[in-house]
Amino acid sequence: MRFPVPPFFERDKVYNISEVETWFDENWQKYNWVADLWRCKYCSNRRRKLPCICKEPDEQWKFLKLYEAIDELLRFHRKETYFKNELIEYNEAKYSDINLKIWAAKNEKIGTDGCVSFSSKYLKEGKDCDKTRSIRVYGSSELELFVVNKIREQAGRGGNKTKLDFEVFIQKQDFKYTIEFIKVFDDVFWVQEILPESITRIEKK
Repeated sequence: MRFPVPPFFERDKVYNISEVETWFDENWQKYNWVADLWRCKYCSNRRRKLPCICKEPDEQWKFLKLYEAIDELLRFHRKETYFKNELIEYNEAKYSDINLKIWAAKNEKIGTDGCVSFSSKYLKEGKDCDKTRSIRVYGSSELELFVVNKIREQAGRGGNKTKLDFEVFIQKQDFKYTIEFIKVFDDVFWVQEILPESITRIEKK
């Protein structure tokens, strides 16, 4: 039995985070249902083992990937208030080396982990996001597509490559504090090297 998936986002439209969140909330039951029962009728792969290896990925598979990608994006967006408050604290601390070190140490984990993840996923043009009109949410990563196409070759389906599952554009204004925080933290931590011992520790990993 197959469950009809909801409409995807239009590729030529830039959405705001509220529209994306509404779509996410409206479709959680469908996601749970499809996630439990999905199996591609063409390549016979179960999602918990292998992804769909069809040239045009199965619609239910694309829905699962889209829902999971939006879930990840919304998790990042929930940190906007935190980043807004941290930017206020930064502006109060930036004239004192001691206070700036305290601020950088407090935000070291999120700045060198979560923010790096956000940048690598959504800020393809680098951390100066003024050049980017929107945040682009992709389906399969380049690595995943590479692996899928290797599986296709081994399964005798080589030649035609599996295509990108989906693409959603979100207005960058909805992540303005996240983007500004990344710029500020990178300047303080990596450029000013306010915590050199932390940089040394990271480089040794």
